[in-house]
Amino acid sequence: MRTDIFSSALVFLFVVLVTNTGLAQKSSIPIDLRCEYKIDPKGLDIKQPRLSWQLAVEEKDRAIMQSAYQIRVAGSLENLKKGINLIWDSGRLESDRCVHIPFKGQYLKSRGQYFWQVRIWDNQSGQGIWSEVA
Repeated sequence: MRTDIFSSALVFLFVVLVTNTGLAQKSSIPIDLRCEYKIDPKGLDIKQPRLSWQLAVEEKDRAIMQSAYQIRVAGSLENLKKGINLIWDSGRLESDRCVHIPFKGQYLKSRGQYFWQVRIWDNQSGQGIWSEVA
């Protein structure tokens, strides 16, 4: 019984912390990341592929809109997650665009494998968290 009370207290504390820090706002998380209309394509013959995403917006949050974005691309999953040795970091760009954003980094190597993610800023809560990796 004591364990149940402790577990319940931890869950409550987590919910309070997440809610108060804004991490619970799905509306600031880009989803459905695509490269040239495809999810995790295995091969492309394009030097500057176009990247796209959507925002996870719940019915009650329809007034939330993207106001800026940042994309980063790396040649390894580890480098991307650490934010080091990036092939491209767009920096924060003021824009509500989320469709067909052209890759503007170093030329991609043939048979190379690349990983990317995006975060957005919205008109309600500010900076969101990084998306899942694509």
